[in-house]
Formats: sequence, C-alpha cells, structure tokens
Amino acid sequence: LARVTSSKVRTASASIKKSKVESTKRQRSASKTNEKKKAETKKQKPAATKIAKPESKQNASKAKKAEPKQEKPTPVKAEK
Repeated sequence: LARVTSSKVRTASASIKKSKVESTKRQRSASKTNEKKKAETKKQKPAATKIAKPESKQNASKAKKAEPKQEKPTPVKAEK
C-alpha cells in the first residue's frame, strides 16, 4: 500500500508541475499576442500615410511609361 500511495503522490505532483508550466506558457503566449497587436496598431497609423505617397509615385511612373508607348508606334509606321 505504501508503494501505491507514493506513486500516486508522484503523479499528482508531476501533473501539478505540468499544469504550472502550461499556465506560464499560456501567459507568455498571451502577452506576446498582446504585444503584437499593440505593435500592429502602432504600425498601421503611419502606414496609412505611407500608402498614400506610393500611389502618387505609381501614377507618375504610369504617366512616364505611357509616353514611350506612344513614341514607339510612330517609328514603326515610318518604316512601313
């Protein structure tokens, strides 16, 4: 009987340790996700201003690309 009770005590203490480890893991992961959310919200505010700027650059590059396309067909017509 002494052996049986001692083994039960060991398993109980082991399960308690496991539950403590799992709870700390949950707390760490929860704190990490909270930090990520905070970082994302901080990044989103300046990102909104940054997104508006590349659009103007893209429009300018599209206008530049459109001009050479118009120039290319004219020499082809001259060759024909």
